[in-house]
Amino acid sequence: HEDKVLGEGHLEVRDRDYFWTPGFIMFGMMIGVGLSALFDMLRTALAARRLSNRLRDIVLASFCLTLLMPIAAIANNYYVNDRSRNYFAYDYAWNLLQSARPNAVLFTNGDNDTFPVWCLQHVYGVRPDVKIANLSLINTDWYGHQLKNELGVPIGFSDKQISTLRHIRTQDGVLRVQDQMVSDIIDKNLRNAEQIPIQFAITVSSANKNYKGKPLDPYLQMEGMALTSYYPKEQPDAVDVGKTHDMYWDLFKFRGVTDTTIFKDENAARLVNNYISGFLFLADTLQRAGRVEDAAAEIYKGIEMVGSDADAWGYLCRMYALHGRYDDARRVLEEAPQDVPRDKLKLFLAAALKEKGRKDEARQYLEEVYASSPDSREAFNELFRFYYDERMQYELASLLENYSLRHPEDAQIREAYDQLKHDAPELFVKQDAVPATEPEVAESLEHGQKVSVVGIDSAGSSSFEGDSSTGN
Repeated sequence: HEDKVLGEGHLEVRDRDYFWTPGFIMFGMMIGVGLSALFDMLRTALAARRLSNRLRDIVLASFCLTLLMPIAAIANNYYVNDRSRNYFAYDYAWNLLQSARPNAVLFTNGDNDTFPVWCLQHVYGVRPDVKIANLSLINTDWYGHQLKNELGVPIGFSDKQISTLRHIRTQDGVLRVQDQMVSDIIDKNLRNAEQIPIQFAITVSSANKNYKGKPLDPYLQMEGMALTSYYPKEQPDAVDVGKTHDMYWDLFKFRGVTDTTIFKDENAARLVNNYISGFLFLADTLQRAGRVEDAAAEIYKGIEMVGSDADAWGYLCRMYALHGRYDDARRVLEEAPQDVPRDKLKLFLAAALKEKGRKDEARQYLEEVYASSPDSREAFNELFRFYYDERMQYELASLLENYSLRHPEDAQIREAYDQLKHDAPELFVKQDAVPATEPEVAESLEHGQKVSVVGIDSAGSSSFEGDSSTGN
């Protein structure tokens, strides 16, 4: 049929091994049939009187070698497939459920923060009082009926209304079915004499936390790994420090997170990043209140519990610098583990030094990073932004040419360089401005008069404005 969907039209967001479960079962059956036939052939061959002893030995040796073949596959794949000490999904779901208040409605985002939670509730009997509302499924009518009629979620819509809900286009965008359901649940709960907590998992994005088309973030407060809604009362503190601290320090489980002998796939890595984010949220709330030592304690505890992380060390470095404790900031550069990139830490520190007005030191760190990693786009972007903000036009032009020569395949940078050289050729008179990298590249740099440059943004786009003769 001409409308039949073929090929990539059938692909989901990613490959899942359970798609192939029937194939795995059939493959296993065929292996069993083949082994059974092999045993029968072996029995027949060994029982044959005309078979010489030498030939029997060869047949027996070949059979033994056949049985030994899987050993190589096991040796190469056991580590990746071993789940004997893998508690990542269990502990993550457990931590999320422990963050929920009694009888709460807890909105979750997708598969990874929903299915493990359902498993703990229905298989292990952990926190069955929590009503899980999956935002992806809530777009379907059957799930809305289930939430209302079986789980007791406060929904004001009638069953008929739930069945007829559709996405609505408004002046501000589109109200999805899930947005309408979330708004209705909040409204119904506010009208109830006995209100129940409305919470969101921390994995739910801001775009999925809406009330009648408006963001709910100002009304949410973080408690562990859940965000509690206080609508219509705004929350000046985005984090309940006391509750969240106690959960992360004393209640949550992090089994195997720092154990390098346990394989962690990309999903497990994302779960660990969520833990790190929790400690950083705590630290940021404390440091903004001036409690620098308490904030540092949260970061060190996070590193202890869930492992070393470049962002955690970088935040610690930046925080000390922002509070004028420059010796402590430099100490962090020394004490961070060797597997934490020093260049990344220096970028954090440089940003703080620039914000504190210590621009010479900031420039020194940025140029050190670029000199040691001249092929890093991040290092280039940060140094470019510094030169632009400080109106260091000679250095900026030199940096742009340097990176363009090193990376002729980067069309965006090349275009920006060509445009600048066309608009202000006098800018490129030989000087020593950019941190030295490869001699043959550094020697080719030229400088000239100033030109106003609008910097390259995070997406890599660029533009230039002004008159090269005036510098405006």
